[in-house]
Amino acid sequence: MKRNNSVKIFIAAVLFVIVISGAYYFGGKQQAEAPAITQTPTSDTRKITVDNFRECQVYQRSNTNIPPNNTTLSDRSEVRCEVNGQVIVVFSITDKPGFEDASNSIYRFWKDSEGYKTLIVDQNGAGSGEGNGKILLVKPDGYEVLKCFYFTAEAFSGSFLEPPSDSELDIARKSSVNLANPVCNNFVLISNL
Repeated sequence: MKRNNSVKIFIAAVLFVIVISGAYYFGGKQQAEAPAITQTPTSDTRKITVDNFRECQVYQRSNTNIPPNNTTLSDRSEVRCEVNGQVIVVFSITDKPGFEDASNSIYRFWKDSEGYKTLIVDQNGAGSGEGNGKILLVKPDGYEVLKCFYFTAEAFSGSFLEPPSDSELDIARKSSVNLANPVCNNFVLISNL
């Protein structure tokens, strides 16, 4: 009986080591692979001027979709612009309490006839480069969610500082998520417009 328990303990220990080794191997291998979003342009190519906002730059949040670089932040994402000789944060995105694993980040920022807009993406997708995309109209007193959809980096390959193309918007329509879904509002936007 004593030997039988020893064998069971030995087998359990061996299985534990195998599981831990596999998790370490595959977890390390996943981190070593390049993420789908690998845009790391020079800071000059990531700046635009819109109205009184000059030299605007998107600072993304580092997450599983966005590798760390010289313009990533660990706990938020923001657009910084020069206004009257001073750099200000035009708006910032953080995660809503209870959704801290979402790691929402600004993916694009632009202005069209409706006003200032942003595409933000969280990291809660099926793999690297996927998540929940939200197109927002940024207002002085907050924001309005215009579209919520399942985001894939392959489908959105344009510049950080341009509106989505018609084909990208078509993809967003085809993979839309009901605006009442919590993934469509799992962030906090602070506007300084």
